[in-house]
Amino acid sequence: MLFGEGHDLLSEPLSDTQKNSLEWRTRFDDFPRQIDESKPGVGEPEYRYFYRKATILTALLGAALPGADRERVVSRFARFPGSSNFQGESILGWFAQVERTGTAVKELSSAQQYAKFLSLLKQSGDPVLAVYALRIQTLPSN
Repeated sequence: MLFGEGHDLLSEPLSDTQKNSLEWRTRFDDFPRQIDESKPGVGEPEYRYFYRKATILTALLGAALPGADRERVVSRFARFPGSSNFQGESILGWFAQVERTGTAVKELSSAQQYAKFLSLLKQSGDPVLAVYALRIQTLPSN
């Protein structure tokens, strides 16, 4: 998604113009559906599936074109932490990933998209996510 078909990690990432091709758009638009339909592997622990999915979403956020594509991924990111049973298994591991997710959204999105991400976390119904978002909004880091 970042480098295109037949390219490796040493290649230059695709430009926004290249990402506007029909083939890339089709693959990008289908990728979130594939993520949503993914299931843990046989015997895969919840924490590993949770981290794997977070890594894929981070890559998708980095590949997304600015604008509507990135906004859709940011909204997925906001729903992601509450979509797992991992919070009940390891609140510390889960929260560490929430922090990494927040950092990724902040670094790879516009200020407006980051503010929307925090707003969605506050509205998520999860008290930990709401407090996290309120902390960021009221006590921003340097």
